[in-house]
Amino acid sequence: MVYAAGVVLVDPRIPTLPSARPRPPHGISEFFRLIMAGNNLDAFSCLMEDSVICEPDCSKFDTSGCEHGCVKDCMGRECGPDPVCGFSCGTCDTGYCNPDGQCESSCVKDCTGRECGPDPVCGESCGVCTAGQCNSEGQCEEVHGSGPDILMFSTNVTHITEDQTVTFSAIVTDPDGIDDLIGGNLGDPGGGTYGTFATTAQEGAYQMTLSWDDIGYVRPIQITGGLAQRSFEARFFDQAGNQATGAVAIDLVCPGQDGATCPDNVCVDLAVSQHHCGSCFNEVPHYSLMCENGQFVCDDSSYELHCGTFCSYLDSWESCGSCDKNCSDRFQGTYWSQTSKCVDESRCFYEDLRNFDRIPCDQVCVAENTICLQAYAKYYGYGNTLSLDCDETPPENHPTDHGAYEQTRCDCIDP
Repeated sequence: MVYAAGVVLVDPRIPTLPSARPRPPHGISEFFRLIMAGNNLDAFSCLMEDSVICEPDCSKFDTSGCEHGCVKDCMGRECGPDPVCGFSCGTCDTGYCNPDGQCESSCVKDCTGRECGPDPVCGESCGVCTAGQCNSEGQCEEVHGSGPDILMFSTNVTHITEDQTVTFSAIVTDPDGIDDLIGGNLGDPGGGTYGTFATTAQEGAYQMTLSWDDIGYVRPIQITGGLAQRSFEARFFDQAGNQATGAVAIDLVCPGQDGATCPDNVCVDLAVSQHHCGSCFNEVPHYSLMCENGQFVCDDSSYELHCGTFCSYLDSWESCGSCDKNCSDRFQGTYWSQTSKCVDESRCFYEDLRNFDRIPCDQVCVAENTICLQAYAKYYGYGNTLSLDCDETPPENHPTDHGAYEQTRCDCIDP
């Protein structure tokens, strides 16, 4: 006999008792296929003396012999509860889960013709019944028969933010006596359960406390514009399986001028965040900038230019006279400059532009649409330099120290 996730499987190699039903030889492999497929096998919840067998065609488990057996079926669904057991098929990273179990990018609550319960589009609350209970059509109706009756379902706060909690309280009665109640749970209208209510010292009184993270674990908290409403549904049961439901909603709030969650469940202020400026993951790109009202702005009023991804001055080598003139963008190939800077807030000056081919500096500068200001050659040996005219070709050797030619250095400037 094999035990796994609360399920007892009968090994076909071991003779079964006369009362046991036959099982096909592929039951074990099917069981482990479901494990590998990510199925929640806790859903089988057979008693220890029961066994799970396969349907005759081996397409799925036959759990009719289990005490509470149920096999989740998420075929064609990516989110929300499965239609067989009500277990979650997953959650949406963004948007919402529609009634068909598919993730949608946007959601507009539609409470047309409804006065209570979740709306069929977004799962948000359409209201709470002050008396009776909400039926599947979103209408409040009187409770008849012997099922439970929720007298009160409320929260201790109307909104929470990160690091805060909310306590749900319910008072429930039953026409057949309080002992007929077996308890209740708190769920999300879109699928998933937050947990089971705990009883208090007062008969028929139930409570549950959830943190921000508890709420986001069942369904990711996605906020834009500072807040999002979240609906919660309480379900209470009696021993006959009758149930009563109640709904309540609170606001989930991200404080700030433009509060949002980036990523899910984490609050930021898009108006001032250096890492999420105006939108999630839009990081401020340069030390000269800061985020203000969701826009990149210069962090110092003395800056003369706002160049989109950085701020600068008119005499900066990054923006010599304008944002589109960067003095370091030139002379990066055959010739390269030791130092570049901006002169007169309009012209780039390149100091020590080097070449190693004894080419006159005026030819080097003209090739890059600049003019030569100064030229000199460097020769091997300590301090062996020689000043040159811009159009002069450097000699192969130093005229006095006789050191061999090493390189030419030119100072060039924009016309």
